[in-house]
Amino acid sequence: MNQIALFAGLVAAGYVTRVILELVAKNAGVYSVLVKALTNAVYYALIPLSFFATFLKRGLLSVDAVIAAYFVAFMLSAYAASTRLFSGVERYSILLLSAFPNSVFLGFPVCQVLFGNVKVAALFGTVTVALNVIVPDLIKAGRPSLGLAKSLATSTALLGFAAGTLAHYALEPSVAAGVHEYLAWSTPALSYTATFVMGMRIPVKPSGFRRHARLVGFVALARFAAAPLASLAFSLPAGFSREDALQLLVVSMMPPAVMNTLVAQKHNWNPELVALATAVLTVAFLLAFPILYLAVALS
Repeated sequence: MNQIALFAGLVAAGYVTRVILELVAKNAGVYSVLVKALTNAVYYALIPLSFFATFLKRGLLSVDAVIAAYFVAFMLSAYAASTRLFSGVERYSILLLSAFPNSVFLGFPVCQVLFGNVKVAALFGTVTVALNVIVPDLIKAGRPSLGLAKSLATSTALLGFAAGTLAHYALEPSVAAGVHEYLAWSTPALSYTATFVMGMRIPVKPSGFRRHARLVGFVALARFAAAPLASLAFSLPAGFSREDALQLLVVSMMPPAVMNTLVAQKHNWNPELVALATAVLTVAFLLAFPILYLAVALS
């Protein structure tokens, strides 16, 4: 559970940094420059490096298609609901929050505690993190006929994925292992930096939550109810073992991913709302974790 404590500490550190820069030093310009610099570092450096290292080590697995099919189906459902119920930039903010869970940074330690492994969480996390960056790029491109090729060609996640996968099958295993070990730092650096930036984007004034309470409630319903129910409806007919189905349920009900704040910052999709909802729902999940632990232990 040390990872969860670190997660909370990074969020708090980011928030305190914003308070110091905006309220104490009264220098919003430095705050804005710092947020932009960290966002660019994550998107243009840490994401491609992390994806390259991950897929260099694992390559592609046949079961990835099964996990990907479930997540794509849920993501499309979240997109349909968010665009129908909300308008403007809000619909994209809600899509990020509803569809993309914290399946890696929070999901990995939670599944390790509950199941002693991250077998399903690793597969699920790979798919969700990739689409968490690629799908918003495609949405932002506008008309697919003109923007799709450019978006795919410039997506740092997709470029890292493609390069890592090709290298996995092209390089000798010993060489690939050595390169992966050399780049292993990139994944924790990605998680830690994204978490700190999320903390920096939490609104200073508490009135932000009251203003967005309805939206946060919708996201909570999507993440903590709809997503795990959908995972059961998918995994049981697909022939998952009881433990694998339960792990998919758990990792599916993670709160929104910290990467959502970075993506919202990049595309100007109300990053403060995304950061606020992510922080609130993450705290709610952590408070309820003892109940989840007991439920899994008794199942």
